Amino acid sequence: MVSTLAVLALGERDSAREREATATSLALTSASASILPRRPDIALLLALEATNASPRVEARRSALSALTTAFAPGVTAILHGHTDDVTSVAFGPNGRMLASGSWDNSIRLWDPRTHRQLTRPLVGHTGRVADVAFSPDGRLLASASWDNTVRLWDPITGTALGPPLRGFANAVFTVVFCDGGRTLAAGGPSSTIRLWDSRTHKALAGLRVGRRHKVLDLACAPRGHTLAAAVNGGSIHLLDLRRGRRFSALDARRTAGALAFTRDGLTLASGSTDGTIRIWDRRTRRQLGAPLIAGAEAINDIALSPDGKTIAVADPGNQIRMWDVRTRRPLAEPLTGHTGAVLALAFSGPGDGLASAGDDHTVRLWSPRSERQFGARLRGPTANPTGLTFAPDGRTLATIDEQVIRSWNMRSHQQFKPVHDPNGAGPLTFDRDGRTLVLWAPGGQSSYWDVRANAKTHRPTDDELDLGGNSSLSPDGRTVAEGLGRTTITLRDTRTHKKLGAPLNGHTAGIFVVLFSPDGRMLASASADGSVRLWDVATRAQIGAPLAAKVKEGSVLRFSPDGRTLATTGSDPVIRLWNTRTQKQLGSPLEGHPEADLVTGLAFSPDGRTLASAAGTDRVRLWDVPTGKPLAALAGHIGFVFDMAFSPNGRTVVVATQHEIYVWENLLWGSTDELRSNVCKLVGTGMTDAEWSQFAAGITHRRSCR
Repeated sequence: MVSTLAVLALGERDSAREREATATSLALTSASASILPRRPDIALLLALEATNASPRVEARRSALSALTTAFAPGVTAILHGHTDDVTSVAFGPNGRMLASGSWDNSIRLWDPRTHRQLTRPLVGHTGRVADVAFSPDGRLLASASWDNTVRLWDPITGTALGPPLRGFANAVFTVVFCDGGRTLAAGGPSSTIRLWDSRTHKALAGLRVGRRHKVLDLACAPRGHTLAAAVNGGSIHLLDLRRGRRFSALDARRTAGALAFTRDGLTLASGSTDGTIRIWDRRTRRQLGAPLIAGAEAINDIALSPDGKTIAVADPGNQIRMWDVRTRRPLAEPLTGHTGAVLALAFSGPGDGLASAGDDHTVRLWSPRSERQFGARLRGPTANPTGLTFAPDGRTLATIDEQVIRSWNMRSHQQFKPVHDPNGAGPLTFDRDGRTLVLWAPGGQSSYWDVRANAKTHRPTDDELDLGGNSSLSPDGRTVAEGLGRTTITLRDTRTHKKLGAPLNGHTAGIFVVLFSPDGRMLASASADGSVRLWDVATRAQIGAPLAAKVKEGSVLRFSPDGRTLATTGSDPVIRLWNTRTQKQLGSPLEGHPEADLVTGLAFSPDGRTLASAAGTDRVRLWDVPTGKPLAALAGHIGFVFDMAFSPNGRTVVVATQHEIYVWENLLWGSTDELRSNVCKLVGTGMTDAEWSQFAAGITHRRSCR
């Protein structure tokens, strides 16, 4: 009796814990959804904690939504911790440290590689931090604030160096190191630029830029003694620090609020309130070429790459645009992801990274030259790609379009040299070696291609197997099932090309789809009679009754990896799941493409938990197979989706449209630990106490990212 009661008590305790975990997971999921439009980084952390509490489908859906929102092309990190607008960013000279200044009166120091904070926040200013700057040797950090002061800091220890530097009656907008770091210059609403000796902190003689001018930005030429000052009214003053006077003024036409020198100090760029960028030769003081028209609105900030070839522009539309300085043309699609205005930009010392600060309280790191993570378009022309297939190791992706076989290295996204095959539009599959593509051609001959060597590895003979357009290759490559638009299915040996047994009979109208199960023991067929039939390949017998799948020309069939579930599309824009053992429908139809006439693409993930669907140009939908609940809607691709596939590891989703191959890379995860790794790599650390109190009040603070 005692042991029975003990067991019951333990069971009740476990049930209580499970209920508590479920309640916590749902509460965190709800909090994640509510904050997602404004703070995808926080939403992602909340979704991770929801998954840790209880890996329910709601938590999985929340994590996917946050991942697809947070991972924009090019983004490598979202740094969080500030509690107000982040108005300035600066890299240390070697690119290994990043400083950010915020209207929360603090400065934070970050490691751009690990995405973690290096010290506690630097506090001391009593007003908004407007600007930060490193000395050329990286040993000093200067900050300008609305509390009318400039401060110097030791960036290694995060401690203030001496008392604040004073001299301004109003806010200080901008600060910069000059003369190799020996001189510190700062400006603000007053018409005087204040100078200090950065070693002794003693004030030097100031520089006046006019009676009523405000200093909006400062930039020092890395070599020489030239200080550029952008002032209201449309002029840029060039000042000689040795002589303590202005020696020239550049006419920017409209007020220039952002300045940047190239590393050699010979070229100056200015961004104005009319949306133009002007490039200047510092020695001749002349404008180089026509203005770069970045937009119709004021430019918040600009940054020049160290080599002077690329300029990054922060516009009010929450975007960062990259321009080629020489051609004055955009280099790529705008970098998007900030949910508010982008206020500041900085290139790293090596020039391979870009940091941005926004009024969404975050700092983002970018690798502008790569479309990392979600939303990558594979390089190289495509026409009407179909027949997506991965090599077994996932390193190569291939497709056919208009008799051209195209393949890509999935690590670099570089396209191998395309090969033309006049036979080509039939089933396409990789051999087990991962290098050889086998093309089964309708009305022609089979072809074997080494995609890396761009050469045929087998020359077909005249009696090579002649396949119809509606055919399917068995997983082991030894058997082909032919539909040929008839009411019967013929099986052939791919080596001898001979028929294998009697045809499969049962359909009363033309067959338009045949498909082998993953183990090759079952075959599914769809016919114009509206039914789907299952067949035992060994016995040639039909399995159970036909499935009332309402199929029509263009319908898609897909087996789950274990062969126990068959997904079908039909004359209505829904997806039906069937138990292949009982031939009964599993749950209600999946409805996610209400505007489409037909669902045109299906793909199961390798673990069978996720189903992807596409319908024309609509978003790609992801579904939780066990529950039939929607998980995510993926956007970014252009055009009608003809085919889709998961990578062999199940992490990446690829679609082929009439215009492109589009990749959502590393989208899914195999375990909670893998999800944690992906999330923590992006956001660095867990939520601060202040963030948790703001976004998850009433729930015990959890911190998976440390």
